[in-house]
Amino acid sequence: ENFINRLIQRPVDNMQPVRDFILGTRIRGTAHTLGSITIRPVSSLASAQFDLLLSGNIFSSTWGHQHPIRIRSTGRTNFFATKRVVLRPDAFQSQPTVVTANTRTNIHSIRKTGGQFGHRLVERIAWKKACKSKRCAEQIASRHAEPKIASSFDGQLSDALGQARKNYEQNIRDPLVRR
Repeated sequence: ENFINRLIQRPVDNMQPVRDFILGTRIRGTAHTLGSITIRPVSSLASAQFDLLLSGNIFSSTWGHQHPIRIRSTGRTNFFATKRVVLRPDAFQSQPTVVTANTRTNIHSIRKTGGQFGHRLVERIAWKKACKSKRCAEQIASRHAEPKIASSFDGQLSDALGQARKNYEQNIRDPLVRR
């Protein structure tokens, strides 16, 4: 556990662009991910197993455009990802990453684009529609975030797991095979 913790355990802090399409609205902006990767051993008689855990939050600042409206919002996505790693004398395997995410958003402004004619009426209708569909949009955003988080987590772990496997084979398995 200590050996793998030295290779894996670290904070996660990165920025990435946001590009999405939710309920007919094109979304653009930035997202800041803050989290940490930790390890949890799993009891097993046949092999050494452990779960790599990534938990954290994604803070986003976005704008959406659905003609003739522009929506400015912020969001927070809480997430938790788990990847099981199995270590046997003949194999070092990792299972697919499982992610759960939950997104909550705050709409800061809704503005009509393309001139001021009828802007109050259009904006009032847009606010009502946005409030009605907000929860559905949050659920869709959560489902869209999960594969992106899994892909990012797998990318961060691939080098570390490769190094852990190489160290295991060179420093533990190969000397035991030679003996």
